[in-house]
Amino acid sequence: MNRSVMYLITAVFIVSSWGCVSKSHFDSISEQYLQEIKQVQSALAASEKKQHDTQQQLMEAREQARSAFAANEKKQQQLIEIQANLTESEKKIALQKTVIRLFDDSDKTLQKSLEEQLKEQNLAINDEAPPTSLVLLTKLLFDSGSARLREDSKNVLGNLQTVLLEQPYQRIRIQAHTDFIPLRSGAEFSNNWHLSVMRAASVAKYLVDVVGAPPDKIVVDGFGKYQPIADNANEAGRQQNRRIEVCLEK
Repeated sequence: MNRSVMYLITAVFIVSSWGCVSKSHFDSISEQYLQEIKQVQSALAASEKKQHDTQQQLMEAREQARSAFAANEKKQQQLIEIQANLTESEKKIALQKTVIRLFDDSDKTLQKSLEEQLKEQNLAINDEAPPTSLVLLTKLLFDSGSARLREDSKNVLGNLQTVLLEQPYQRIRIQAHTDFIPLRSGAEFSNNWHLSVMRAASVAKYLVDVVGAPPDKIVVDGFGKYQPIADNANEAGRQQNRRIEVCLEK
């Protein structure tokens, strides 16, 4: 039953128990009880509003807690990625140190920069983006216009054994490049593209037969003059373009 009606009935009952009263007196008492009923209703509405506001605040707090938990999970994932990148960087540093050690002469020291040491051996590491590449200038490996490995070049390739076999690489790409100077008339190969393919194949065969590289991981690419890394207009640039890249893909 509605609380207002109950209050009104109660008021009528009380008045009735008093016996006969005047209409004005009855109206006054009724008005008083109606005012009290309104006050109770107002207090009840305020209480219900407070309860609703509290529930709303609780829901907002729960949502904030869920958001904070999700943000914490995201930060943890970012931390895992940072740690993974750090591990990858440490591996590259270890590879660089290995190359330094393998090509170390008696007068070299670890105080020299990596760039200085590799420059002396005509060898470079390119790790700006995966895969890591060992870059060898072809003057170390071949005579001009030839795809046959020089005898002294086999020591250079033999020193790559530790680097190639220390990790299970998914692919070992042998990529050969030339400058843009055409081959002389009557040369063994028809053009630089053909020459680059045969040079890459020669390096790959030596790495498999002698160094022990897994043949199922080897890929041979010949690019000829089409991927220069320096200016072909001068000899210094052309020498950089005549290169063999051993790309290690994990």
